[in-house]
Amino acid sequence: MNEETKKMLLDNVKLTRHPEQKTGGQTCGIMTTGIKLESELGITIIVENYRSQFKNRDLAFLLMELAIEEVGK
Repeated sequence: MNEETKKMLLDNVKLTRHPEQKTGGQTCGIMTTGIKLESELGITIIVENYRSQFKNRDLAFLLMELAIEEVGK
């Protein structure tokens, strides 16, 4: 798989919070820190290792990049 294809797949990854934020009740206002990435290839990665969404996002994108490289072999 060439670099352009990998970059295109990484650019089209859908990024969402995991679990979805609650809209009401006693859990309202509690921030979620997990990140969920979904690619066009059917790869789903969920990372909830850190309290920081930034760290979770960085790790999730690294894992997604490695997964895409592995699929491209």
